[in-house]
This record gives sequence, structure tokens and C-alpha cells, in this order.
Amino acid sequence: MRILRTEFFRTLGRLRRDAATWWAAGLFTCAAAVLFALRLHAAEGAVANPAAIWGMAVRLPLAAFAAFISRNLVGGDAAQGGTANARFDLVLTLPVPERTIIIARFLAAACCTAFALAFAMAAARIAFPVHGGGFFCTFAILLLQGAATLAAGCAASAWFARPASAALATFLAAACAPQAVHAALCEYLGAYREVVPQPAFDAHIADFAAGDVAFATLALYAAGTIYLLYFASKRLAFARLVGRGARRLRITTRIALFLGAVMAVLVAMLAEKWNFTVSCAVLEGDGAVSGRTRAILSDSLGEVRITAFLPRKSPAFAETARVLRRIENAAKTSAGVQVTVAYVDPEWDVAAATRLARAGAKGNSIVLERRNRRNSIPVSAVSESAVASAIQNLFLPAGRETVYFTTGHGEASTDDFSPLAGASTLARILHRDGYHVKPLSLQDASTVPGDAACIVSAGAATQFSFAERTWLEGYLNKGGRLLVFCDASAPGAMPLLEARGIVPGGEAVAPEMSGDGRGIVATLAPEHTITRTLAGGKAIFSRESCTFSLPVDESAGRDRAYTEALAEAATAQGTAILAAAYESGRGAARELGYSPTRIVAIGDAAFALNGILENRANANRDMVLNAIAWLAGIDAAGASSAGADTISTGYSRKAWIRATAMAGVVAPFALAAIGAFVFGRRRRQ
Repeated sequence: MRILRTEFFRTLGRLRRDAATWWAAGLFTCAAAVLFALRLHAAEGAVANPAAIWGMAVRLPLAAFAAFISRNLVGGDAAQGGTANARFDLVLTLPVPERTIIIARFLAAACCTAFALAFAMAAARIAFPVHGGGFFCTFAILLLQGAATLAAGCAASAWFARPASAALATFLAAACAPQAVHAALCEYLGAYREVVPQPAFDAHIADFAAGDVAFATLALYAAGTIYLLYFASKRLAFARLVGRGARRLRITTRIALFLGAVMAVLVAMLAEKWNFTVSCAVLEGDGAVSGRTRAILSDSLGEVRITAFLPRKSPAFAETARVLRRIENAAKTSAGVQVTVAYVDPEWDVAAATRLARAGAKGNSIVLERRNRRNSIPVSAVSESAVASAIQNLFLPAGRETVYFTTGHGEASTDDFSPLAGASTLARILHRDGYHVKPLSLQDASTVPGDAACIVSAGAATQFSFAERTWLEGYLNKGGRLLVFCDASAPGAMPLLEARGIVPGGEAVAPEMSGDGRGIVATLAPEHTITRTLAGGKAIFSRESCTFSLPVDESAGRDRAYTEALAEAATAQGTAILAAAYESGRGAARELGYSPTRIVAIGDAAFALNGILENRANANRDMVLNAIAWLAGIDAAGASSAGADTISTGYSRKAWIRATAMAGVVAPFALAAIGAFVFGRRRRQ
């Protein structure tokens, strides 16, 4: 133990005093930060785990860093100088057991790797404000992967006398070979692609980032690391036996290496057969689910049974189980609905699978049941928001309200799946939340449909005819509800807004651009019902958006009309209104019990198109849903639907550049400066 400790501190001191180690750590931090920034920016608004994104970004730079610092752990000693062969010969003459040399130097390199990895994680967490619940579990799996790479580096350093060859062989074996093998198998074996959709290293990072610690994964890395260290020690013993004969000893050593490889494989296979998973609570408290999900669970009173009807070997099983586990845990603290989750594997639970199939359930789906009502969601569409909406639908009345979309004036169609011109995503979300969605041709309409919750004009490019405006005016005067998306390119419904004091203006908006540089960031007002639960959120408007001017007197008299701003953006003169809400006769409606006229005007025809609503980092999605709920008069959950698994930094374009520069330039430079100071101090001594 004393020899091990001495060799450990000697190697650690050598690595600490080596300027190349500090420069390598700085480059590793820079590469990890830049890759993380690029991946995080690409995932902005998506439902993903920030810790998993960080782990995917760090994996390859970590393999390169571990390969670099382990290049001369056995085959060379920088403190002794001389050629690579001379340094390797010096190691062979040390009166220290081979395993002691390998273990001590491996542990010293592991300490350096852990320090560099912790520094990279701290830089990423400080620069980018994303939820960090799973970062520590991701740090653990990356440390295991780094340890396995270091063990491979020890083996390569003992095999190759030249450090460059050892580093290259280590990086190719630890980083490039697994990716290449997986890509080849996916290319030529379609069945493999369905069973193993991503490489094992990436899958392990995703599982640990979500808090699912698998025993088989730990056993795999432990067995692989131990065997590689054993191989390195035996390779060093081989080198010491050169020129001494000992043929029988070399043969038995080769046999031992073969048996060790067989043992490592058997241990990994046995662990996979007896595998079990421990779930760590990486999303604590209210951050585990979105505000909208918590509201739905609290407002729903009763019992709901959720059955996951899919094989446990399915690639989607782990993610589905995570979503259902979060819903179940949130329901336990909501004092509302009681959620019970069960899993039915068609290959093992034949009786339960037969019962579900006879009830109409399809495989690879989750089935939600409440009394005699049933709802199902395909596994491919399972998300926290989808499950929450399905629970809400089980408690809504059987007759649903209908949202009508006007047609015939160049409006966005609910049947159009184009990201730049369609509104199919909005229609799908509304249908999932319990609404019917139907087109409405004003030319053919004779009366207002009785089931109309509201009418939506999604970017009418041409003006409504006199007859159509008269029809809509009559509808609104009788307490109708209207949602208008309009701008300079879609002025069709503007006369209806001007008649009620919402006058489109031309005030320029200051260019506080969104993260992708293609939109304007607007702040939501905290006063109105639509935006109150979204206060502090950011909505994204296109550069072609129009602004509105509202009446000065907004609240005179209990039966007067009220017009309030919903979204504002900075201008040279102050603020500009980009969205507004109108309500007439608010006070009288409460006393007389009639339905007041309500209108929501949004000065952007592209505000709710497919490409915008798919980006959940902005508040457009929730603002539109809350607006329709307010227009329909339905007490729906009006909170944000962006949960802890939604990537949302809130950064503008300039903020992205500043954060990336700090994490990718300032932090690595500081680390390299510390190394230069340590190295310079050593030189002076």
C-alpha cells in the first residue's frame, strides 16, 4: 500500500506539473462547451434532458482527453526525459510489481480526468441556465466512461512504446470504433436499428441523465476497466520477460489473458440477465412536471388507471416509464386525481394483454381508463403534455366544444402540415385538449353553429366581403368569440378589430432578436387572464409583425368595453403592443348572466404556424391555448405546458454568443492560465 501511494502521488505530481496536461484540459473544456452550446441551441424548445445533451457533447472530447493523458502512463515518464524507448526501459527496471504501477498511474490519471470533467460541467452550468437535476448522474456515467478509456490507454501505453501511437489507438478504440460498428449494423441490419436505435455509450448517458441507474451498465464498465488494467499489467510483465526465456510463463500469461477476457464477457452477460434499475429522483419537487400538468391533476377528482401496453424490450419503454413515473409522483402530491400505473408486456402478461386487446387497445400504446371511459396514446406520441391532456379529457363532458377556422381568404389550413404555412399542429393540440376542429366557410354559413366555442381567422390575406363582415359583426354583437392572427401581409380581419378600437399601427420594434435571429422577443403582460400564468415568459413574433394602438380609456363604466395588452416589445419611443384582448360588457355580463363579446388580436399571421408551435421554448403555444380557453369560457388549465424536460434558456441571439464565449473561451483560458502559473512556478524553483 505504501508503494502504491508513493507511485500515485508521484504520477499525479508529474501530470500536475506538465504544461501539456493543462493545455489539454483547456482544449477539452473549450470543445465540450462549444459542442454543448451548439447541441443546446439546436434543441431549444424540444422535449429533451439538458443533462443528456451535455453528456452527448462531452463524450467524444472526454475520450480524446483521456487518450492524451494516458499516452505515456506506462511507456514513458516525462519527468525522466530521454527517448520513448529509454523511458519505457526505465519503467521495466523499477523494483515495483506491475499491478502496482498500473493501478497507481491509472488512479492518478483518473483524478486529473475527474477534475477536468468537473470544471467543464461547472462552466456549462454557469453559462447556460438549464435544469441541473441530472447533471451529477451524467457526471458519474461520464466518469465511468472516462475510466474505461484510461484503462484502455494504460493497455495501449504498455503495448506501444511511442505515446502518439498509444493515444491514437486509444481514441480509435474508445470513441470511433463503437460508433462505426453501430452505424454499420444499422445500415445493413434493419432489425438491429429497431432494437438498438443509438450506440450503447449514448444510451447509457441518456439513462443516467434521467436518473435510471442500471446494474448491468455498472457491471459492464467495471468488468471492462478491470480487464483492461489486468491486460496492461500482464503486457508490462511480458516486456520484463523479454530476453529471459520463461517460455512456459509467457504461455500461461496468454492463457490467463484469454480466460480474463472470457470472464469479463460472462460477467457482463450475467449482469445483463439479472439487470435491475434504480431510479434516482433527478427532478425534484414542482420542477418535475409543468404548471399545466399540476393544474390538471389538482382539478381532476377521481381515479385514473394508466396501462403501458408494450414490451419491456422496446426502445421506447424506458422513456415511457419515465413520463408515467413523473405523472404518478406528481398526482400523489396534487390532492386531486389518483393515478395508478401498470405495465403489460404482451410476451409475458398474456391474460392482461388479451383483456386490453378485446377492449380495443392496440399494442405499443398507453391506455388511460376511468370508469367506463377510455383513452389511448401511441407510444411514439407519449409526452407529459399528451398524458395530462388525456387525463383531462376523461373528466370533461362527453359533448365537446368546437373551434371553427375560417377559410377562403388565404388563411392557414388545419390540414396543411407545412412548417411555414400550415396550422395542423394547432389543430392536433386543440383536438388533444378536448375541442373539435372544423373549417368554416363564411360564404356558405347561414347561422352560427350552436357548438361554436370560438372562430379563428388564421392570417386572412384578402379582405372579408361586406356580407361576411356583416355576418361576423352580428355574431360578435350576440356575444361571439373571435381570435385573429393578422399583420401587414394578412390584413383580412383588420376592419373587425378597428371597429372595436384595436387599430393596427406601424411603430417599429427594436431588434431584440430570438436565439435563431429570425424573430422578435416580446414580453407577456401579467395582468390579463390569458397571460397571467405565463408572466415572465417570452413570445416570438416574426419581423413582419404589426403593432396595435388601444383606446386610452380602457375601463370607464361597468358595461363598457375593456381592451388590454397581452404582449409588448421595446421600441425607440417606449413599448409597442403586439397582441391585445377585447371584452365588452364585462361588469354587466356578470350581473345579467349573458355571454360578453371577446376578441383576441395577435399581430403576427405566423404566430401559431407549425414551425413556431413545435418550438416549445417560446410561450406562443401556451398563449394560444390560453386565449382559446378564455374565448370559449372553459375553465382549463391556463399554466405553462413547458415542464422540466423542455429546453428553454430564454436567451436572445446576443445572449447565446456571450454564454458560448464565456463557457468556450473564458473558462478554458482561465484553466490554461492556472496551468501556466503552476508550470512557471515549477520552472523558477
